[in-house]
Amino acid sequence: MSIPANRTVIFIPDRNLARWAVGKTGRKNVVIYDGFCPTHMRILPEMVEAAKKAHPKAVFIAHPECRREVLDMADAVASTSGMLKFARETPAKEIIVGTESGMLYALKRAAPDKQYYPAAPEPVSTCSNMKLITLEKILWSLEETAPHVDVPDDLAEKAIAPIKRMLEIRGG
Repeated sequence: MSIPANRTVIFIPDRNLARWAVGKTGRKNVVIYDGFCPTHMRILPEMVEAAKKAHPKAVFIAHPECRREVLDMADAVASTSGMLKFARETPAKEIIVGTESGMLYALKRAAPDKQYYPAAPEPVSTCSNMKLITLEKILWSLEETAPHVDVPDDLAEKAIAPIKRMLEIRGG
């Protein structure tokens, strides 16, 4: 980890992701903000159990924003890109997916030879906020360069530093 171990980290916006990251890194000095993703929090262990019962040959993958009890049931916990990689590489032909339902489309494109099942039924696994983003709105935004946000030069200069640092850490 690029941040010295004795330095406190404030982790926002998701407590479940923070707890998962702390478990993976063993980090001690972490202040965890009590926010969460409502869509991931609606995925309950009993829903995952029902999906596993309905699809006994399937493996279960989950986003780390899911509650701990759900993550404990997962064969793999991964980011969006990690889920796509998992789907391409796993020998399993059936996968139960613990995240927003739109991810099933991306997984089908990444590994079309597999079957995908949501861990939670619709509309539980649907994020209404994500559904507000449409191709028409993206096109409008690109054509109009809107919404336009003006940031003072001195603030922009300060804001670019952490972005550059993150890219350096990642190797980008």
